[in-house]
Amino acid sequence: MSRPSPPPNERLEFAKALQRAIADAGVSQRELARRLEVSQASVSQWLHGQTTPRPAMAVRLERALGLDPGSLLIPLGYVVVDPKGRPIGVPEAIANDPFLGPREREILRDVYRTLVGHRGREFEHPHSDDQRLREPRQVEPDDHDLGLDLDL
Repeated sequence: MSRPSPPPNERLEFAKALQRAIADAGVSQRELARRLEVSQASVSQWLHGQTTPRPAMAVRLERALGLDPGSLLIPLGYVVVDPKGRPIGVPEAIANDPFLGPREREILRDVYRTLVGHRGREFEHPHSDDQRLREPRQVEPDDHDLGLDLDL
């Protein structure tokens, strides 16, 4: 199953972020491709906003270029894991999403509370033995099929 292509604005935001990161790191397309074990054509397509890498490759790009976690994932619209490798929860993702305004955050928090049965209470971390409220699975760098995971 193929994943949907990100909208043009996300591809261009990613391309700009990658261009800056490559320039700051002082590496060539060829060297970056070698480090990532991908073709130079793939790197070129990312840099021109023609295609985007899968999330696991974006994480590898961040690491190869010495970037902070999320530097390349956020422009692609993905949720970021914290530096310790712990997946972040929905409330934290809502609070930290740079593309959301205050009203959108409020709406999403209300929807989330309704879905998990916490309406009217402050967010709290779910207990690990409650399968309904488990944290989402972390995207691993070696995952091959990283389609959208909408398992609520």
